[in-house]
Amino acid sequence: MENFKIKTTQVVSAEIELPQYFKVGDLNFIKVINEDLHLHVSKDDFDIQLYPEIKLKPNRILYWFESHKWTEITEEEFWAVYFETKYLIEKIADI
Repeated sequence: MENFKIKTTQVVSAEIELPQYFKVGDLNFIKVINEDLHLHVSKDDFDIQLYPEIKLKPNRILYWFESHKWTEITEEEFWAVYFETKYLIEKIADI
C-alpha cells in the first residue's frame, strides 16, 4: 500500500479575558499593553536552563496562558520583576 503525506491547516480563534498584569508560575510575568501586544518578562532559572528575557510579543500567543494557572499581580510587582530582570541581563552581558 502506498502512503500519502497530506498537509492540513487548523485555525482556532478564541477570546480570553486577562488582567493587565499577571504571572504564570514564578518565572513568567506579563503586562498586556493593548489588544495587539504584551510585554513578557521571564525571570531566570539556571537550574532548568531558562535565562532572563524581556520581550515584546503579539497577543495571539496568549492562548497558552488560558490553559495554565495564572495569578493577577499589581503594577508595582510587575515593574519590580522587570527592573530586576533588566539588571540581571545587563550584568550577564557585562553592559
